[in-house]
Amino acid sequence: EMSKVSFGNTIPKGGNVLSVSYSPEMKSHFKQLYERAFAGESFTETDHFDYPVEMWTEISYYPIRVGGEVIGTACHSRDITARKAGEENLKQSEARLKEAQSIAHMGNWEIDMVHNIHTWSDEFYKIYGITKDKVQPSTEAFLSFIHPEDIDRAQKEIKEAFATLKSSFSNFRFMGKDGFVRYAHIEWRFEFDEGGTPIRLY
Repeated sequence: EMSKVSFGNTIPKGGNVLSVSYSPEMKSHFKQLYERAFAGESFTETDHFDYPVEMWTEISYYPIRVGGEVIGTACHSRDITARKAGEENLKQSEARLKEAQSIAHMGNWEIDMVHNIHTWSDEFYKIYGITKDKVQPSTEAFLSFIHPEDIDRAQKEIKEAFATLKSSFSNFRFMGKDGFVRYAHIEWRFEFDEGGTPIRLY
């Protein structure tokens, strides 16, 4: 069925799988894959076709053995075009988000409260003039950027946020790596599970 979609004809039972209208390059590619399977290797390969229709397939190869001899290979194909399209759309969305954050000079962050994992966006790092390889995201790391005259209030607001679990905002000053004082606005919200337990702060 997949060969019919891709090439307009089907492979008859007992027919040569390489008789389909593949390009010389694709025929050579598939011959190499079959040779790997005939040599006794089990593996999965992802292939992309762009003629006559664009299509992504995931093909698994399993050698068929009689005794210790490989007499053939079983192949299982799966159409993963929709999954690949979804992955590409996600990449484009992430790229647009990064571009928008860069233009607005706005970053985002979140805390997985179940596993205590902190995540900062690329623009968040840029705003504070730091790099991913130098600073591990954490509440303590974030507080270290804040201006000394605002740190007590910031700590109080964080403590209150976790105590009340309410959405809110704050304005504060922070020290950039270049030594200049800058002003920031931050907003935060909690996400809860069905039982009302906070699972995410962002």
